[in-house]
Amino acid sequence: MGVEIQAAGTAGPWQSPSCPQLPYKPRQFMEEPVMDNVTRTSNEKISDALKLLDEAARERKDEVKNLLLGKFEHLKDAVVTEEARLKDALTAAGKRAAETARHLKDVSEEKAKEIATAVDESVHKNPWPYIGGAALGALVLGYFMGRRK
Repeated sequence: MGVEIQAAGTAGPWQSPSCPQLPYKPRQFMEEPVMDNVTRTSNEKISDALKLLDEAARERKDEVKNLLLGKFEHLKDAVVTEEARLKDALTAAGKRAAETARHLKDVSEEKAKEIATAVDESVHKNPWPYIGGAALGALVLGYFMGRRK
């Protein structure tokens, strides 16, 4: 390849005369099969390490899952308990609301009947103010309806 190798004992331009000469053997470059073995061995080691990590992760996954289930079991119980309590409270509130609505309906019917009876008696005793009020109301309504055109 054009590389010259000096024999042992002869000084080259880059060597100092006081440095003892060591026998020099040219390095031979590693051949491809040796590199393939090193690469293959490294790949196998990496592959084995990844398998070990995967197995360890699977084992730990079950442990972590069980740990989390155990830790959050009390929260689940609390949610179920609160859900049942809230459901009971809402049912009771619904019953109270329905009862109150029935009561208000009954009370309003009674009041409406009382008012209707009072107005009927008042109209029979003195009808002229009611007749005048109805006529005035009709006049005002007719006036506003006539203006729109």
